[in-house]
Amino acid sequence: MASSVIEVPAHPDPRFKTRPVARDKVNIKGLEAHLRRHVAGEVRFDAGTLAMYANDASNFRQVPIGVVIPKTLDDVVETHKACHKYGAPVLCRGGGTSLSGETVNVAVVIDFSKYLTTIEHFDVDERTVTAQTGVINEQLKKQLGSRPVRIEGYNSAEWVLLDYGDFIVHIFNGEARDFYDLARLWRDARKVEIPADIA
Repeated sequence: MASSVIEVPAHPDPRFKTRPVARDKVNIKGLEAHLRRHVAGEVRFDAGTLAMYANDASNFRQVPIGVVIPKTLDDVVETHKACHKYGAPVLCRGGGTSLSGETVNVAVVIDFSKYLTTIEHFDVDERTVTAQTGVINEQLKKQLGSRPVRIEGYNSAEWVLLDYGDFIVHIFNGEARDFYDLARLWRDARKVEIPADIA
């Protein structure tokens, strides 16, 4: 990016839902230098990366301020701290498969999909999977060793349903998981022992 300062849309007062009517200035060179000093992952502000992250699967195009590809969760925290200090918006991105433009904006894009992809464990009794933010459907399919019969919600990235025929996997972001609380459906269900020969 040629300029060392960029203007980004800003709301005048967070209590009111209005379109952005003001603009804040972000010191790009200072932000980039700060990120390079404090983030172990990749910090990219070059024209090629900005062009690559300006698109997703939608028709929308917004050139980001820069891109951070964190290697650790500490990198994510440091990125948020730096963006707060410099007044830069933040946008978290997974696979970039959105059809509605949710993964592009004039912001510092945090791409979780390269390094933060560990599936920590499956809890069969609780019917949950604990995974890092960058885990996407393809990695989950690889771990399970089979392909789902049907997939729903993949483009919204809020709640993805994977139907494997004999069982269903729900992948939520934290807010959607708390809101829907699907575990309440089977909390009081009778436990069924699965015979060893079919488990």
